[in-house]
Amino acid sequence: MNYRILTYEQIDRTEWSRLVQASATGTWFQTPEAYEFFASMPEMFAPFVFGVEAYSQPLPEGKGEEPTPNPSLKGRENFANVWGVHTADSTQYNLLKANAQANRKNPTEAESALWDMLKGNNIGLHFRRQHIILDYIVDFICLEKGLVIELDGGYHNNPEQSEYDKQRTAHLQQLGYTELRFTNEELLGEPESVIARIKEVAVSLHSFQRRGAESFSTLPCREGSGLGSSLRGICVGYVTVEKNPARQFFTRRAIIIGGPALADDASLEEVELLMNGVKELTSERINGAPIYIETRNFHDYSRWKEAFAKAGFEYRKHLNFHIDCTDKDGMYERMSETRRRQIRKAVSSGVEITEAQSEQEIADLYCILAELYRRKVKTPLFPLSFFIEFYRQKRGVILLVKYERKVIGGIMCPIFDEKCIYEWFVCGMDNEYKNQYPSVMATWAAMEYANGHNTPMFDIMGAGVPDVPYGVRDFKAEFGGKMVEYGRFLHVAKPWLYKIGTLGVKVLKRI
Repeated sequence: MNYRILTYEQIDRTEWSRLVQASATGTWFQTPEAYEFFASMPEMFAPFVFGVEAYSQPLPEGKGEEPTPNPSLKGRENFANVWGVHTADSTQYNLLKANAQANRKNPTEAESALWDMLKGNNIGLHFRRQHIILDYIVDFICLEKGLVIELDGGYHNNPEQSEYDKQRTAHLQQLGYTELRFTNEELLGEPESVIARIKEVAVSLHSFQRRGAESFSTLPCREGSGLGSSLRGICVGYVTVEKNPARQFFTRRAIIIGGPALADDASLEEVELLMNGVKELTSERINGAPIYIETRNFHDYSRWKEAFAKAGFEYRKHLNFHIDCTDKDGMYERMSETRRRQIRKAVSSGVEITEAQSEQEIADLYCILAELYRRKVKTPLFPLSFFIEFYRQKRGVILLVKYERKVIGGIMCPIFDEKCIYEWFVCGMDNEYKNQYPSVMATWAAMEYANGHNTPMFDIMGAGVPDVPYGVRDFKAEFGGKMVEYGRFLHVAKPWLYKIGTLGVKVLKRI
């Protein structure tokens, strides 16, 4: 079985949705709708989605024997063919990665000039530089188009080097790539002509993944985006974006809320490939690699821990609560007597629960939430526009706690197709309205909503680290949920910046 890493342009949306729906680890945060929500706010998020696909490529009927293997591949049968990554075995890859990083830090004059023209989607295409394909390092590549660009210095005129270049080009073509070669003199002397040629070829190409499927169009295929293919895992996340360059440098991070959605029988190899793809392909999203990548798991990934570890993701314990909302009476009885008493008292005092009906009500709720973050949470809060977009796009429900027609609390909840409702943000004016218990009522509102809309589970989304005192965990525990320890997976790409950021958060919380 072969594997390929797919990017957003290459993933079939129907298959994407089907995988997330069927997966025991699927969440709303891994759906196409969640990706589109993040993508609608480029001032805050640089979203990404990567999938790992298993595929087989038998010969089309009547095409004869397999082609003679490229001599340069002799003895390298264990390479994992990953579409968009095509990485080598781990030992070879680590060496190539070090070489690629060195090349990025010390580009030639021509490479530096071309990168200035290509980076940042300057010509309408996303390029990476010094990208590894098998045991090759290509100068530049557009993964969406499978377009490789090479800049040749004088040494490429050497007969042995020239023969090697021909073999390499032929092998890249076998893999489905299109290669353009320019001399350094061409690039430095006529840069406009070089860019025009790159655009011309790129426009003529289908997406890389579509071309791969067309190459074997005579073969019977299972449903999916590739030949005899099946999507084995999906990872949706975002890299944070800050307008201030200094703040962006010190805070850029990739967050994968909920963890990846995996086929229930996904292998360790498939999960390792997916997470390596996430790690490598986010490296140039926003001003270089994110400082760290973190998956915030809502489900059990224990059987794949080894694969995450091999991909460089360390497991860290973290708690959560899942509340069964299938039976309203049982849901109520499982709560502590204190919570039941508070709910009865709030209702008798005249507290009402309504869905948000206007952007002004969203703004009223945001003022309460912002004050909570300023006084207690002491971490950055998304701007009001984030909450307005959630409301406008109807990505879930925003429930308000009202007393005497005034908004005194509320909760914002994405909803995953009658499977789960999530507590993303919740707040209440508890000090000002002590007898109305707005935070308690906001949480209860989500539970009631789930029960009334045939959504079996309410995910409270986070209860801190085991054995570390955490008041929020104590508050959530009284709602009668099942405490689970699904943890988080963390990959730190920039250790010293990570230490600075962690220290900064601790200092901020103490102020």
